[in-house]
Amino acid sequence: MTVEIFIQSPRAPSGRSARLAPRRKTGRAALTAVDVRSIRLLLQEVCERMDIADGAWTIRILSNAKMRRLHRQFLDIDTSTDVLTFDLSHSLHPPHPSDGKLLLDTAIGIDVAARQSRSRAVPIRHEVLLYAIHSLLHVQGYNDRTPAAAKRMHGREDALLTELGIGPVYHANPVGGARR
Repeated sequence: MTVEIFIQSPRAPSGRSARLAPRRKTGRAALTAVDVRSIRLLLQEVCERMDIADGAWTIRILSNAKMRRLHRQFLDIDTSTDVLTFDLSHSLHPPHPSDGKLLLDTAIGIDVAARQSRSRAVPIRHEVLLYAIHSLLHVQGYNDRTPAAAKRMHGREDALLTELGIGPVYHANPVGGARR
């Protein structure tokens, strides 16, 4: 069994994915089709490393405005955010329990990812990968509500990214520049 991962990313008007850098006039950013495939493969590897063998994971790459609407709708917070996690395994009722399968919906703010990737001097695809791993860790019992819990969670994120050959992203050295 495997975890099926679906990534929905906004497309450029021409039908092709936009460049990695934000478009100057709108401030919006998107991922290339190659980035999306690469992220999906890396997330499948993360699931294998975490012994998550079965399930479905949908990742939506959204604008600031859409992230703000979701943040307001589900958490009553009227700001945009980097990532929102929806653990769908709890929404199932008998007779169809999730049986421990991963059933996850993740919303990732591409505009926040673009800003943070520039700040950390890492490729935007690594920032998006960080947010996806962050979401996955939430459904695995991690949280970032206290400084100690956040330190543990961000340490695990960077450890997984290092195992993938990318290196730390949350604690990236901005002077070190982009990796892989």
